[in-house]
Amino acid sequence: MEHCGIDLHLKSSEVCVLDEAGSVSERSRIPTSEASFRRWFGGRERMRICIEASGLSPWVARILTALGHEVIVANAQRVRLIAESTLKNDRVDAETLARLVRMDPALVCPIRHRSEETQRLRGMLRVRRTLVNSRTACLNTARGLLRSFGYRVPGQRPERLARALTTGKVPEELCVIGTRYPIRRVVW
Repeated sequence: MEHCGIDLHLKSSEVCVLDEAGSVSERSRIPTSEASFRRWFGGRERMRICIEASGLSPWVARILTALGHEVIVANAQRVRLIAESTLKNDRVDAETLARLVRMDPALVCPIRHRSEETQRLRGMLRVRRTLVNSRTACLNTARGLLRSFGYRVPGQRPERLARALTTGKVPEELCVIGTRYPIRRVVW
């Protein structure tokens, strides 16, 4: 069985393949895209592939597993040979991953990614949390600015802030942020 190490990056990834004897049989730099991974790894016999855990590794691991390869995701922070290496470059990292997974997959402290569905649900929750936090920050900023001019907006509900701004309780000049974005037009 061949062993492969891939050093993933946004634009392109470094690939190093070791033959059964442990010699480097192939090196390549391929674009980090689904089509490139399918083209490069699709027609090959089953191999053990090691990639570092990153933001890219979940989808790359899914593609390579679907192509029939054994994929091991390394926790690079727990592997001192990678994390504390003084000679860091893409070629060396890819070869190091291939050699470690060839010797013993446990050496790379493998991790398991969440399922695609779980990843999608967690992503939706994260986006919602970010939107809620942004909305809260906007409301707090508006309340703070009004307070600095002596106006008090009662309650914690955003509807009360909108009502104060649209009923004339606050002067028109304070209802405008800059000159282009009137607060009155914001839908709370």
